[in-house]
Amino acid sequence: MPRQYLFLGNYTAQGLAGAMQDGFATREQAMYKIASSVGAKIISAGFEVGDHDLIVVVEADEAQAAAVALKVNPSGAVSLKVIPIMSAADMDQSRAIAMGADWKAPGTK
Repeated sequence: MPRQYLFLGNYTAQGLAGAMQDGFATREQAMYKIASSVGAKIISAGFEVGDHDLIVVVEADEAQAAAVALKVNPSGAVSLKVIPIMSAADMDQSRAIAMGADWKAPGTK
């Protein structure tokens, strides 16, 4: 079932040199092309100068999101981190499960 994923990407030195040569509009087109080719849809895509070089929100199922990372990461040009974005309903479901979980912090009785 499709959900949203946050893709955080960092260029390697080689990848950044390629982006500087090709232009960032070309790299943005490449993002849309790979998403489309695996059946995913980009909701938002952009670049930043800071902790990450690119930030993309994608609507995809688990296999589609993984396929993008499996294709891009071995290129050596970009390192992608894929993070599922959870809704409030997802979090409430997780909360209900957590309430019944058997765990205690180290050093507590």
